[in-house]
Amino acid sequence: MAGTAEPRDLSDLRRVLPVLAFALACLPGTAQMRLPLEAIGARHSTDFAPLHIAMEVLVEGVVGAPASHFPNRSLLAIEDNRFGAILEVQGGDPRLDAFRPGDQVLVKGTIHASSGMATIVPESIETTGHKAVPTPLPVPLADLQGFRYLGLLVRTEGRVQQTGETSGAAFVDLASSSGTYRVVVPRTNGQQIPDLRRLGPGDKVSV
Repeated sequence: MAGTAEPRDLSDLRRVLPVLAFALACLPGTAQMRLPLEAIGARHSTDFAPLHIAMEVLVEGVVGAPASHFPNRSLLAIEDNRFGAILEVQGGDPRLDAFRPGDQVLVKGTIHASSGMATIVPESIETTGHKAVPTPLPVPLADLQGFRYLGLLVRTEGRVQQTGETSGAAFVDLASSSGTYRVVVPRTNGQQIPDLRRLGPGDKVSV
């Protein structure tokens, strides 16, 4: 009969379509790739540069602490109880001050390399709910020498080597089995730089 055709087997097409949709989501100008927080800190095996640098992403997490402020930038940590990530805005941008520990947020932004870290420069941040404030994860000081715990709320301890100040933050150097670990204590919104001069070499501290 004119105008009819044999039915086509579409099983192969059905297998291809999800793959095609996934690929289109990765193309610039189409959509943001939704990534787990674990993937934000992924690194190239050759030069250890962030694997997803310049990628537009959607991520979700819970705020672990108030925003930290430095002269040229502000940072906000979010986490999912296993991995974390850092949101970064330029100095003078007040958006991160609106969020409190326990806020669940959906972030649309771009992965950026900043001072060796993989951070997310947000285009938008939406509060989607509120959860319990993350519990600090106990981590040996030597294990913090790397990016595994970046963005996570942790607790550790060590012996003071020295304290000091940089522009916008105080710091304390702690001795660990793998060398010196610097704990930076920036100011929060409306606060001055913390005074750590009461700490002396050899003091054991928990942070």
